[in-house]
Amino acid sequence: MPSPVDEPDRGPAWARRVEEVAVALVTLAVAWPFLRPDRWVTGFDTVAYSGPNLEVTFDAWRHGRLAGWNDLIFGGIPHLANPQTAVLYPVKVLGLPFDVPRALAMLVAVHLAILAVGMVVLARRALRLAPPAAFVTATVVVASGQVMVRSLFFEQISVLAWIPWLLVAIDAAVGGQGRRPGRPVAVAAVAVVTATMLVAGHPQTAYLGAGLGTAWALGRLADLDGGWASRGRAVVGLGVGGVIAGCLAAVQLLPTVDLAGRSASAQGRDLGWVASWAVGARSLPLAVLGDLTAADHPTSVGSHEAVSYVGAVAVALAVVGLCHLEAERRWRVTGALLGLAVLVAMALAVGPRFLPYRVASRLVPVFDQARVPSRWLAVVVFVAAIAAGVAVDRLRRGVHLDGTGRVMAGAVLGGGALVVAAMGVVQGYPAGDGAWVVGLVVGVALLVPVVPARWAGVAALVLAVLVAGELGWLGRHSEPRELAVDHPYTSARSGPIAELVAGQPGRALALTPDVFDDFAVLRRGLRPNTNVTAGVRSIDGYDGGVQVTRLWADAMSGLSDGRFDAELLAREQLTRPLDPAALAGVGVRWLVVDGVRWPVSEVTPGWRGPLLVDGNLSLWENPAWVAEATVRGAGTATDRRAATSARPSPGRVEVTASGPGTLVVDQQFDPGWQVRIDGSPAPAVVVDGLLVGTELPAGEHTVTFRYRPPHLGLGLVLTGLGVLATVGLLLAGPVGDRRAGLSRRGSPTGSRARSDPSPAGT
Repeated sequence: MPSPVDEPDRGPAWARRVEEVAVALVTLAVAWPFLRPDRWVTGFDTVAYSGPNLEVTFDAWRHGRLAGWNDLIFGGIPHLANPQTAVLYPVKVLGLPFDVPRALAMLVAVHLAILAVGMVVLARRALRLAPPAAFVTATVVVASGQVMVRSLFFEQISVLAWIPWLLVAIDAAVGGQGRRPGRPVAVAAVAVVTATMLVAGHPQTAYLGAGLGTAWALGRLADLDGGWASRGRAVVGLGVGGVIAGCLAAVQLLPTVDLAGRSASAQGRDLGWVASWAVGARSLPLAVLGDLTAADHPTSVGSHEAVSYVGAVAVALAVVGLCHLEAERRWRVTGALLGLAVLVAMALAVGPRFLPYRVASRLVPVFDQARVPSRWLAVVVFVAAIAAGVAVDRLRRGVHLDGTGRVMAGAVLGGGALVVAAMGVVQGYPAGDGAWVVGLVVGVALLVPVVPARWAGVAALVLAVLVAGELGWLGRHSEPRELAVDHPYTSARSGPIAELVAGQPGRALALTPDVFDDFAVLRRGLRPNTNVTAGVRSIDGYDGGVQVTRLWADAMSGLSDGRFDAELLAREQLTRPLDPAALAGVGVRWLVVDGVRWPVSEVTPGWRGPLLVDGNLSLWENPAWVAEATVRGAGTATDRRAATSARPSPGRVEVTASGPGTLVVDQQFDPGWQVRIDGSPAPAVVVDGLLVGTELPAGEHTVTFRYRPPHLGLGLVLTGLGVLATVGLLLAGPVGDRRAGLSRRGSPTGSRARSDPSPAGT
């Protein structure tokens, strides 16, 4: 008897259309805060990170440049090499006609649609789920707490959206549902989707997507019919797809790998710091189930990073769905590996307090770059969605678990109910009468395996409504809705200090506090990286990844008491009073001080000012600062950046200088700097432990510093080869399919094979 999952989708056409409309409505409801023309969704990272990065990228694109260098933070820093800037991500082009706040909101909505459609395609094409199961699969993901939170982190939602498409492509390449393993078009799809995830943004999100994709691929390979020859073709196809994906993304990956090797975190992160972003073991069930009575989800589970609710109904259905997969021959290993992936992800989410995380941080390359353990719960969300859809599909088709499956589902769900009850007694979990609601829903879900066949269709619809209703209730206090404001962050004035400093020579250092929910205060205080929006160049910066280089951290350590923490801002750690000469050595001319947080008399001795006072903020000038370009020795320098172009490139510096001596410009040193003296190449050197310079011979010279990301040329070559290989696979696919069709028609058993309605191999 064929497994139900292998049967064609028996849902009528009208039911599929209704299901698609329902998914669209759920997606629209989630995306509405991003789409309203009079509202912008603005969170702390939008103001302080995503928005400024996108401004640098769009500014370069609009002036016909590749955004390789960001002149405005960390004393100048590679921009393309930071994967979170996603400079080469093609979907970003859709936002180019808009200002940055509207572009961010619009692009988030686009990625929610990509995610929703991907989940429907995964449910229909790979899992062969009948309506309304695909609706459940898409809704659990799109309306989950994980996606609600990631929507405020553009770099993360842009990667998360492609995970279902990766699973679809892997299933096609492996030969799922009777397809031919290793088909060229499917291999090309694996390559394109994987490369898209690699260049789309956040590396940790790509990392966890790769982990889920690996579990899915191994399961589909193990469950594949056709013997070792078919599995061999599938493995080769996946391998070729992976290699081509690496080539396609090489123009981004090679500079990133180079910069990662020089980042302050390259030698590993402090696990104590990492643990602060983990999910507490006691909060883990609440993070996944959600609290129906919570007015503030992050407070309920410890942080916004841990919010990953899918609802009690979906969790109960997921347990039943995994038991169904375990009972079906063609999905048995896949179901087991998905269940294992959930356990591993939950263990990793608990962080270094749990042994698996510490082991992985030591054995898995660059694992510690996945610096927020709680984000691993995204794997739980995707698996719960897949398994919940399977449970509703089996119920819709009147397929029940056997005795063993019922015992397994009952044991897990019953044990979960006991945990909920015990935690309710011990620590009031969930809050108030939420425990009663969760217990009731879990109890109802326990009946799923024994619903009579005549009520199966109605029960499936009821469960779909319950899933959507519970997630909708939980989403009443979702972060996107709470952070929808009636103005974009760029409309808040930066203040007179920023307006005075913007465009002036020299860099700024702002001793101002973070006010996480007041974006105007952040901009007035030039809280990194809001200085980018104001056009102010800073020696400080905000980044959790590769842009914090060892060179910068070492230079800042020399300005502190020697115990500099690269995970924190420089402004919090510099020795006071601030030494004007030392800061002039790293290009600082301007100092902005919040007199409430940092008493002026403690930090400004020897500084000139105040030049301007704006409320509690004051502006001071460094008397030791000389110029943006200087010659250490007998010569002088005239910086020609402003004279050579109305809008000079941040990655190009022209200086007229006399020597001999060492010419120094106020840019952080990087191996990508190329120096030419009167047109001839010259070596770039590190000056004062941070800045880039070059040795000048005697006489007058025109010196050009041009930034080119390391390995960019090789990356372009490999990406070009990847494009050619992908096009070749797409062209070869139809030819191979036609030959296979002719071969089948010419075989003696061809007519019988075509008339056999049962799935292949059953």
